Amino acid sequence: MTGEVGAAVEARKLKIFIGAIYVNAFALGAIIMGFEMLGSRYLAPYFGGDIFTWGALISTVLMALMLGAYAGGHVADKRPSTTLLGIIVAVAAGFLFLLPFIADPLFGAIIDAIENPQTGVLVAAFLLNIVPVTVLGVYTPFAVRLLLQHSKGAGRLVGSINATSTFGSITGTLATTFFLIPAIGSRDITTIFAFIVLACAVSHMFLSRLWKEQAQ
Repeated sequence: MTGEVGAAVEARKLKIFIGAIYVNAFALGAIIMGFEMLGSRYLAPYFGGDIFTWGALISTVLMALMLGAYAGGHVADKRPSTTLLGIIVAVAAGFLFLLPFIADPLFGAIIDAIENPQTGVLVAAFLLNIVPVTVLGVYTPFAVRLLLQHSKGAGRLVGSINATSTFGSITGTLATTFFLIPAIGSRDITTIFAFIVLACAVSHMFLSRLWKEQAQ
């Protein structure tokens, strides 16, 4: 009987662990695309909102996601730890908390230093996205690596995590552009995003205690 109770407890913990990974994949996917939409609000006062601004935003977001996916896969293979993943995600939260305070002087300095507006907006978009989006881009390959220990269908697992993250991205895009931006200021939205990302980071610290095997 004791063995059955123990097995039931472990099964419940595993369900919580897997469920939390998927919830975080959705939430961080939403933040990535929500932040991309928000990026136009940060850049527009300095560089305008034309096709060059959007081209710079989209290309730098994709580059950051590429770097994050590559780095995340390598780090996860070396140390598949929920604690480490939480620390990595917390870095993005820290950047988002700082951004409202550093954006104006940073973009002002770029305007003063770079005469060509296309080059200026590309540099500004790069500096805006490279830290938070790269860090959040680590999540999907890292999450897949953590869950592979409990799944026999690798292809199905990769597909489901990517689908969950993409659904989050769709939600984040619509919520930010249709609801948040018309309702509140860019800096307040950034702070909301920062708290969401921080909550995701803290949840991984909890997971490492709940399911100790994952922190090894």
